[in-house]
Amino acid sequence: MRFGKIMIVGACLATLSFSLVACGGDDEGVVDQVTEQAGDVTEAVGDAADDAVSDDQVTVSLQAQNDSNINGDAKLETEDGQTKVTFDLENAAGPHPAHLHEGTCANLTPAPRYPLTDVTGGKSETTVATTLAELQGSPHAINVHMSAQDLETYVACADIPAATGSTGGTTTGASTETTTAP
Repeated sequence: MRFGKIMIVGACLATLSFSLVACGGDDEGVVDQVTEQAGDVTEAVGDAADDAVSDDQVTVSLQAQNDSNINGDAKLETEDGQTKVTFDLENAAGPHPAHLHEGTCANLTPAPRYPLTDVTGGKSETTVATTLAELQGSPHAINVHMSAQDLETYVACADIPAATGSTGGTTTGASTETTTAP
């Protein structure tokens, strides 16, 4: 989302500079200044795009499920050929079991693919023996459960975005109100 806003601002500044030139503006200093600012914004947009499309990390936004009010981010990053998953959730005193599942938030494969360290106090960090590229190569989701005693109630979920050269590094998870057994 942030990347899209940066692109819009950059496009507006570039359009403004070209419009001033096309209108035959008498003040070349203003045209030069606007053109320079548009160039600066274009460079910043390019840098942001490079960061967002990083092959070695992605941040997903977990959305609350089943009226849990638990939401926040999970960062997945490549580390020594494995993937480190770090949670930063709100309203998640826990402990809340968490897993990486095949499928999407709307249609999870019930059996977890990789268990993650329980989220306690909104925080958790786990390194799993797979690459981020492998997780992004087919549909996968991060799922958080109510408790070890109530695994059937999902409290937050986010889809892991597919790896492509044109998407950003942040995505929003699905927000569904389903209860499915793990």
